[in-house]
Amino acid sequence: MRFYIAKNGDALAERALKYILDSGFRRNDEAGRNDVSKIFNLGLASGSTPKKTYAALAKLVKERGLNLSKLHCFHLDEYVGLSSKDPRSFVFCLYNDVVDSLGLKKEQVTFWRGEAPNRPEECRRYQEDIRRHGGIDCQILGLGINGHIGFNEPGSLKESRCRVVKLTEETLQHNAKDLQGGLMPTQALTMGIADILDAKTILLLVSGKNKTESLRRFLEEKESPAYPASFLKGHKNLTVIADQDAVNGLEVDVIANPFRGEAISR
Repeated sequence: MRFYIAKNGDALAERALKYILDSGFRRNDEAGRNDVSKIFNLGLASGSTPKKTYAALAKLVKERGLNLSKLHCFHLDEYVGLSSKDPRSFVFCLYNDVVDSLGLKKEQVTFWRGEAPNRPEECRRYQEDIRRHGGIDCQILGLGINGHIGFNEPGSLKESRCRVVKLTEETLQHNAKDLQGGLMPTQALTMGIADILDAKTILLLVSGKNKTESLRRFLEEKESPAYPASFLKGHKNLTVIADQDAVNGLEVDVIANPFRGEAISR
C-alpha cells in the first residue's frame, strides 16, 4: 500500500496517469509507445478530481498515438432516473471525458443505465458483465465527504454487491450544484464494496481542502460500515494520491501509519 502527496491537482493527475500506465500499459520498443499490451479493464470514477487524470491520458493518446484496442472501461455508479443523454448523468460526462476523448468504440465500455425500468435486473446485468470480462484490473475512486466510495453510503456492508442505494441528505446537498435543471435524484446504482475490493488494484484520488477531514477519518478509523472507505485499507494493492490541499493539517504519522511508514511527497 502506497501514499503519494502531490503538490496540486495537476501533479496529482500526472502521478495518477503514471500509475495507470504502469498498471496496464507496457513499453512497445519497436513502436516507441506505451500501448495496452493485454486486455485491461479500467474502472472509472466521475468527478472533478479524476477528470484531470482522464484529460492527461487523452493528451498522451493524442501525442503518442496509443493503441487502446484492448482497453475496456466500466463506470462506478449512476443516478437512478437519469439517461445517458442527460448532462447531469455520470455517463454523459464520462462519454465526453473518456470515451470520445480516447476514441474508444461502443463495445469497449460498460455503463450503468440510470433509466433502466427494472433496477434489480440492471444490477444483475452489470454484475455479470464485470464477471464476463474477467473482473476489473484497476479501479479509480474518489473519496466522499462522508466516506462513501462509489455511492456506498455510511452503513454499507463490506459484502455488498451491485445494487440500488438511497442517497443521504449530506450527499445530495454536496452534489446539488451538479444536479440543477431537473428533478433531484434520491437513489443511485452503484458497484458494491465487495465489487470494488475485487479489483486487482485500487487507485484512490483525494483533492481539495474540503476533503481533509474525510481523509483524516479514512486514515485513522478502523474498518467499519460507518465509514465505507475504511474497508479499502484491507486491500492488498491500494494506492492513495492526495494533493497538498487535502493533506494540509494532517500529521505525517497519521498519513504514514496505515501505509506501513511510507508517505512519498512529490
